[in-house]
Amino acid sequence: MFKSEELKGVPAKLEILVREKHFLAAVKMLVSASKTITKPEMASVGALSDLSRFFNEQLESMAEILMEELHNHLYLKSPYCDSRWAAYTTGQEALPSTERGMYEGLGKDFSKLGQFSNDRLKRGAGFQPKAKPGNEVRLDDEMITEDLEVNPEVDSTYYLEILVESLGLLGKFKDAIVTILQRVPLETYQMIDKTIAEVNERRNAAALKTIHSRDSNCDDEEDEKYLATRNTENEILRDLFWTLFSKLECVTQGHSAVLVAGQRLLRVSRRFFEERKTLGSSCGGRSIN
Repeated sequence: MFKSEELKGVPAKLEILVREKHFLAAVKMLVSASKTITKPEMASVGALSDLSRFFNEQLESMAEILMEELHNHLYLKSPYCDSRWAAYTTGQEALPSTERGMYEGLGKDFSKLGQFSNDRLKRGAGFQPKAKPGNEVRLDDEMITEDLEVNPEVDSTYYLEILVESLGLLGKFKDAIVTILQRVPLETYQMIDKTIAEVNERRNAAALKTIHSRDSNCDDEEDEKYLATRNTENEILRDLFWTLFSKLECVTQGHSAVLVAGQRLLRVSRRFFEERKTLGSSCGGRSIN
């Protein structure tokens, strides 16, 4: 809990945490400050009325921000998700690897995340890529400890867990589930529409490349590979469906991560209330503060 004189510094600290995407720390600070300012002894402090209104507004807007961040990673709209899926390449004969997704993209950023990221990787929310047989489904009820020195978005599994726990602290996770279900058709349509645009852009670029290469000796290996593909329509369909397969697999993994994190949140909440109930009974029915 905050002291009355510390409450005035909360907005500035909150702004920094939100800007750096450290939402769990931000929500914890906001909830704690809101509880402090509503205490009876604070009612007589008139200077805190504006601050109280600010906290109430932030509690509402924070839930909306968290929901948008959740969908940015669920539907691969964040640039940090680009390494989780693989676009089709001309002449490709194998389906996109099912070992990509929530883990594969971390390879480029291990140097930034260090042991912290490695620990998060081992505790991934329900995924066990074949390439990493040591990973286990995270079934423990350990709550997340946020590292404020690390960019949380680099690890999508970790970030989704952060967002779920933050929504839980705000008491908005059930509402979030309803919103996620409602937005599935629209978000999926938008992702497919974006993928179609990406495929068209790649095919147009490839077509121009082919035209320019006709007067050359075709020494470039990639040019020769593309020129060997005569059925343009077939290539476009292969590009579209194979790229969509890769993206939709990651979307499914993201929803699974949210499900596992939500189940863990529910178990922790139930255990907390059971412990409170047991403690209340042992105290002869007296209230526990």
